[in-house]
Amino acid sequence: MRIALSRLVRAALLLALFAVALPGSAQAWWDDHWSYRMRVVAGGAEEGRPAAEAQAVGRTRVLVRLHQGVFNFNAAKEDGSDLRFVADDDRTPLRFQLERYDSLMDQVALVWVDVPTLTVGGTGTAFYIYWGNRNAAPAADARATFDAETVLAYNFGEEGVTPRDSTANGVNAESTARRDDGLVGFGQRFDGSTSVRIPTSPALAWPAGGPLTISLWFRAEGAMGGVLYQAKDGTNAITLGLDAGVPYLEVTTAEGTQRTEPGAAVPAEAWRHIAMVASGSTMSLYVDAELRGTLPVQLPAMDGAATVGDYVDGAEDATTDGFVGLMDILRISKAARPPVSFSVALRGEGPRADLLRFDVAEEASAFGTGYIGIIARNLTVDAWVVIGILGFIAPITWLLFIAKVLFLNKLQGANKRFRNAWRQSLATAGAAGFAGVTDLGTPQAAQHFRNSSLFRSYRVAVDELLSRGGIQRAGNLSRASLEAIRAAVDSQLSAEGIRLSSGVVILTIAIAGGPFIGLLGTVVGVMITFAAIAAAGDVNVNAIAPGIAAALAATVAGLAVAIPALFGYNYLIGRMKDVNADTRTFADELITRIGEGATGHTPVGQNGHALAQAAQ
Repeated sequence: MRIALSRLVRAALLLALFAVALPGSAQAWWDDHWSYRMRVVAGGAEEGRPAAEAQAVGRTRVLVRLHQGVFNFNAAKEDGSDLRFVADDDRTPLRFQLERYDSLMDQVALVWVDVPTLTVGGTGTAFYIYWGNRNAAPAADARATFDAETVLAYNFGEEGVTPRDSTANGVNAESTARRDDGLVGFGQRFDGSTSVRIPTSPALAWPAGGPLTISLWFRAEGAMGGVLYQAKDGTNAITLGLDAGVPYLEVTTAEGTQRTEPGAAVPAEAWRHIAMVASGSTMSLYVDAELRGTLPVQLPAMDGAATVGDYVDGAEDATTDGFVGLMDILRISKAARPPVSFSVALRGEGPRADLLRFDVAEEASAFGTGYIGIIARNLTVDAWVVIGILGFIAPITWLLFIAKVLFLNKLQGANKRFRNAWRQSLATAGAAGFAGVTDLGTPQAAQHFRNSSLFRSYRVAVDELLSRGGIQRAGNLSRASLEAIRAAVDSQLSAEGIRLSSGVVILTIAIAGGPFIGLLGTVVGVMITFAAIAAAGDVNVNAIAPGIAAALAATVAGLAVAIPALFGYNYLIGRMKDVNADTRTFADELITRIGEGATGHTPVGQNGHALAQAAQ
């Protein structure tokens, strides 16, 4: 019995360890050298709006804004060189551009990630951010994040130098505008007489009728007019501008000049996205991803030279039509970008910034890299003490339940066999009644029914009869003698009840005390968490959530002890009631048979001797 119980204990402990380790091992980890990762979902359903139908965008650069609320800068390298981005399969690294990384002062980072297959609507597209490797070398590569159709990209983030092209073409600009706070990091400020001049380049030249997309962000101030972008080559020109706050697209060819119809004006002091798309024989104007006008003209051929914020030299009077305000994120592509790409820019780069959803960061450790690992790493000492106490109680309750179930199975099986033998013996004895039951008094029967509580009650009754002259006295006993035999049998029933319920009190202790012990650990853990936050002065979700989750683990541990114990207790109580009822019923029948005696001749002598041997 002891060997079997020790095996059961070892099996229960192994199952418990496997259950704890499973959630962590099930989480794939791209590279064990990185200590942290966080899942990011791009393009999912917008908050507060019904889920839109999934729409494939294709390869897209997604802006990831990191700040203290979602990212732990203290766990990464000071320059962010250990940042890595991995696809949702947790195997494929993604290319990225690190535009800004400030881990000391503002603790913000701006990262452009090249997502090969972005989907907006539905569940969106997920990828992982990894960090926390002090030996990691820088891996950012701005040029690799652009597709072949993107021929120019200005982020205007350079300080003290002219705007630089982030693509492989390297078409850097000449600028009289100055750097200022922009939409994404830094931008360019124009005062009406300043400009950014894009030089002629074979990479920017395009043929007549070819596809082209030009897009940028602007925030107009003052007179709400001026040129945003103009390319000119001989008699051909393309102009994106504002006229009294109304965005327009103007195309000039040898046949004349065409301009989109006036529409609604954009508000001042607000960032707006404007784009021009040339496709076949049509050129379209988009403002904030909405179509504002089309022109029935194909793209004129040009050499790529352009001016941002002012007219090209010699085109018009720059002092009257210069743009006043801010610009940011200029892109030129030799492809007709779909409108959904502008919606992605609107949600990902604009003031709304709701394209991305950040999950809770995970940390790699011996406890795993999933939620279990996060909780385990943030457990306080008191929580470990409470969980340790509960972890000691839990196997005891499991062991007790298993032992009691085995005991009850053996007891009820033996009782069933003895009752069948008792019925058969009474039927064989016939008119002899109780004194005719001879086969249950043998030593073999005593050995066979040693686990039966019914047989032990029967043996007590036989011993009482033997002390009063033998079982032939059945039916000839005084009332006092019969009551004495009943009292002896009742005493045996009480002993059987005590034996039956021994140890069950441990289950009641686990049921009543487990949740309270766990609650104590939770309350202390929450107090410690809030005290630590108050001392650090850092109030954000990442600082609070892990501590609270770890504190609640103590209550979960208490419930994990109490709930199985409750079910096990109720199950055992039900079975013990059945055994007690069966034993009480047999005792009543036994006393009745003894009082009834025989209805005919009652054999004596050898039967009494056999029962005496059985009793011994």
